[in-house]
Amino acid sequence: MATFHLSGLLRLRTLRESLAAVGLAEARHELSGVRDRRARVGAQLAGTTVAATGPESLAAIAAARASAQAMIGSLAALEELAGQKAEAAAAAHRLARTEARTIRRLSDRFAAEEARKDLHREQVALDEIAITRWGRAAHDGPGQAS
Repeated sequence: MATFHLSGLLRLRTLRESLAAVGLAEARHELSGVRDRRARVGAQLAGTTVAATGPESLAAIAAARASAQAMIGSLAALEELAGQKAEAAAAAHRLARTEARTIRRLSDRFAAEEARKDLHREQVALDEIAITRWGRAAHDGPGQAS
């Protein structure tokens, strides 16, 4: 049986597909982590109720709220960036999967054609055996065939 000449390329494309899948999983995990952190910070802010007892405590509460809002803004920017990375990783994975699938289809067609050729060679050999036996039987006469 002949070998598929693009088998090295198929291995390379399959490896690229696997690496792209890993990159996609990491990007999605990062996005999920940023979303979780943002949700936790938002929940913590919503759950805090501190009464100001004087101008100093009011200034401290205002500073804490401003800091928390800045953190939420930073987390929103991080979430946007992580979302863009996840989209880019998904596109890279789709491309790698398509490229690998193309070569895999060629490999499958090659294997099917080789199997068809093997069956044809086997059928030719069986036909040759049958013709040889039939010729011997006709030459030796009836009842003398072995």
